[in-house]
Amino acid sequence: MTLLMGDDDEYQVIHLKEVIISRSFINASLQKIALTFKNNSVMHLDILSHGLQITMELENKMRMKFEAIGKLYKHITGYEVKIKKSDISGKMKFEVEGRVRIPKSSFFCREAAETFETAFDQVVENLKRQLKWKKQERAEIW
Repeated sequence: MTLLMGDDDEYQVIHLKEVIISRSFINASLQKIALTFKNNSVMHLDILSHGLQITMELENKMRMKFEAIGKLYKHITGYEVKIKKSDISGKMKFEVEGRVRIPKSSFFCREAAETFETAFDQVVENLKRQLKWKKQERAEIW
């Protein structure tokens, strides 16, 4: 295990057996977490959170959901999640944006809900549906 930390804990990289985690705090309200998994295939997941602290529990949930997406389509090159809490029509809501990158294309989804988990699950389901459609489209071509 290796741990590197920059000035004022603004940047840190953790090398574990299965995953490389790099955290950087761009400013007081923006946190970036990049997870690179070293198992069978390298998976890169960028998490940007605006004004929210991401716990290890949430990181693990996101990682597991995106690993499941990776099993649907083998040609994924990266994932990106943006999370922010906003006031929509007088109600606090979580906005989650998800992007899955594949060669020569990418898929995007944005959802808002009262809880992070609900919004995130909706994004994941939407991205799965898009990838299944792409996979079916490719199968029909061949």
